[in-house]
Amino acid sequence: MNTKYLLIVLLSCLLSLPVKSQNTELSGKWTCFKKETEDGNDGSNITLNGKPYECSLSIEFVNKRKALYGTGDNEPIELDYKVKGHDLFIGNKVFKIEQKNSNELILLEHKSNDLATIRFRYYLKKNEL
Repeated sequence: MNTKYLLIVLLSCLLSLPVKSQNTELSGKWTCFKKETEDGNDGSNITLNGKPYECSLSIEFVNKRKALYGTGDNEPIELDYKVKGHDLFIGNKVFKIEQKNSNELILLEHKSNDLATIRFRYYLKKNEL
């Protein structure tokens, strides 16, 4: 009988612990330092100048729902985002989160339609403030 009560107390304590959402783990500003195709090609054999693909992607996760998404010299735009499983939905783009640790994030873009022939993998590093 005492074991039953002990299990109930232990279970209720475990259930009351805060659960860390994946969205809260995506915080801060991330900048792309490498871009390659899904199969690992860095583009140096395709680009006209023979150099690897340039990557100008930056994402700043402002809060649990908003992110600033920037490419190139354009001003970043504020978009809604959410994480569902291993997928990051940001605006109308969808990325698979392949790896995430405290200072590196690797995203593989999903095909937006059947005509898309190349999917890119983006390597991002967290900017230190």
